[in-house]
Amino acid sequence: MEEGNNTNNTNNTNNANMSSNSTPLNPAEAAAQALTAASDTADGTGAGGSAGAGGGIGGNAAGGSDGGRTGGNGSGRKKWLISAGAAAAVVVVGGGVMLSHQADPKDTVIDAFKSITAEGQLNPSEEIFGTKELEKLLQKGSAQTGMELSMTGISDESLNQMSGAGIGLDVKRDVDSGRQLLNLSLQYGGGELADAQLYMDDTQIMAAIPALSSRMFTLDYVNDLEGQLINSPYAAQKLEEQGIDIEGLANYLGQYKGALSDEEPMMDLKALWNRYKEGSKAIDDLKTAMTVTKNDKKEFTIDGQSENCRGYHVTLPKDALIRFAKTTREFFLNDETLKQDVVRYLELAGDASSIYAADGEGESVDPEEQQKELWAQAEAVLDNLVEEMENTIGDVTMDVYVRKDGKMAGFSYETDATVDEENVRLYGDVSFGGGYNMLSNVNGALNIEDSDGQIITVSLDKTGAYEAGKSWSGQVIATLEGDEEKYQFILDGDYQIADGSYELKLDLQSNGASQASITANGAVSELSKGESVHIDMDSLRMETTLLNGSISYVELAGSYYVNPLEDEIAQPDGVPFDVLASSEEDYNQVTTEMTGNLFAILLKVMS
Repeated sequence: MEEGNNTNNTNNTNNANMSSNSTPLNPAEAAAQALTAASDTADGTGAGGSAGAGGGIGGNAAGGSDGGRTGGNGSGRKKWLISAGAAAAVVVVGGGVMLSHQADPKDTVIDAFKSITAEGQLNPSEEIFGTKELEKLLQKGSAQTGMELSMTGISDESLNQMSGAGIGLDVKRDVDSGRQLLNLSLQYGGGELADAQLYMDDTQIMAAIPALSSRMFTLDYVNDLEGQLINSPYAAQKLEEQGIDIEGLANYLGQYKGALSDEEPMMDLKALWNRYKEGSKAIDDLKTAMTVTKNDKKEFTIDGQSENCRGYHVTLPKDALIRFAKTTREFFLNDETLKQDVVRYLELAGDASSIYAADGEGESVDPEEQQKELWAQAEAVLDNLVEEMENTIGDVTMDVYVRKDGKMAGFSYETDATVDEENVRLYGDVSFGGGYNMLSNVNGALNIEDSDGQIITVSLDKTGAYEAGKSWSGQVIATLEGDEEKYQFILDGDYQIADGSYELKLDLQSNGASQASITANGAVSELSKGESVHIDMDSLRMETTLLNGSISYVELAGSYYVNPLEDEIAQPDGVPFDVLASSEEDYNQVTTEMTGNLFAILLKVMS
């Protein structure tokens, strides 16, 4: 009896400890305790054995010793007790694992919003054309790009003689040699009317207009430009007559060249945004302040299938939104890199303005002082904005729905605001219908309701479909609708991958009637993904009824291309004409030549 009592006391103590311990068990601890309990029960050291030893539950009430044997050595019960204990362990372990992996509702909601613009989603333009590589080629590689556009028709018959008139533009760049060339051409009457070339390398700028002059105009902008300007026999005089300071011009050109040659952009907005995300606590503080509770589920149609999505009710308190705005304001006002970028920009702008400081008027302002003044003004504006927020906005509530895979299914939102002492209710919803990426099929609306119940609705409906190797199509409808007026922006597009044909249409409507539209069709005639593309445009038609009530239109045709540089960039042809070293007599000769040729071109156009 004494031993049985001790065992009971021990078990009671353990049970009390387990009941009073508020720390959740991890899966390993839960498994260990469950298995230990199963083993103790089977061996009779648990509740059955101790009760039996005392003639209680586990044994014979009339004979304690028999009860001890029954409770402690009952081989008929041992097997199923072990099985029951093992099953209990599995349940506890499984439940512990589930609890340990259950996401914080806040993280679930935030991750759902992140999924909307998450990286790695399929992008048809990238998959078809290799747009990232093409963009990289244009920005940093040796490349050439160009376009042509000519008029093929017009509704105004008095302008029919303009049919065939057009423009061409080609740009070439060689990163190895530092050479760049821009060629501009004008067409009229089915032929070329005139062309011009602008060339630039590491030391010189050259320009030529063969239709107007046989000269090729040159400027050495590296070797003692200030000295060239000061010693110029004619150009310096004319520049000074126009109020241009020669020294200021030379300084500005040097600064501008340095800015162009820098690898880092003057205003890197992407880097600024990354610094904000990594260095500011605004987003983390907003996450801490918002409340998220589970809500009823809701059905959404995703990829054509109905899915019952988890619901969460989210509240963003007004005070938290105000703190978010203030913290964000403090970050941007105190970001040193942004300050330095602005100072650098102001220095360049100051050098440009100094070009016209020859008359001595005006006072030079230190760029750092200018930056401080701008920051003071910006701080005042932001303070006013925060004050307006404090006086107008309320808490923002949202119902967010999350798919089984954790992605956003949709959300609704609502808040109240005070505008000009009038209470305004803002509410709406957004849903994501699946597709080739999160933004391929989206419906969203914002409703603005005043105290009289009048509602203005802004909505966006976007649909898209992509079948690899076959087609890519989509439509975007943006709508602004009030009690009596409805305006729509409708964009339709279709691209057939097999033959490269495409159709685009942009339509601006008022109350269902088209006011203006742009349509285009043609084909991608050449394509090497990420390397080159050539797009032919058979028709670009712009029409409107806004001019005189009837349809007015103009129709164009053209092409656009991008590809790696194919040929060596050569300097323009012509007799060299140094714009700084040339005399007044040289300039007079060129002026006479250009005037005569211009007159001949005008006669050709008018005939």
